[in-house]
Amino acid sequence: MRDPIIHRFASTGEAYDATQCDSDIENGDVLVIAAEGVVGIADTWPFAVTENFGKLHRLHAHDTIETYQEGRFAGSKALAEQAIADMRKVLQ
Repeated sequence: MRDPIIHRFASTGEAYDATQCDSDIENGDVLVIAAEGVVGIADTWPFAVTENFGKLHRLHAHDTIETYQEGRFAGSKALAEQAIADMRKVLQ
């Protein structure tokens, strides 16, 4: 298993669909949809780590990226946080 990488998409719908059929996208990869202000994590049910979520799933209020699915995606946290910071700089 490799370290997570970033994939960029025009819409959350496109990102969701890609996680279901693009073999280059692995669970835990970071999904960036700047046009919708969304950063998410690839999984069978890809989920947003930003307040905006578009067509991605949302974490429950009590979950964090470190606790969701027993911490399975904790290794994606730093890259997701960097993607959020980068996206915010561009959107300012």
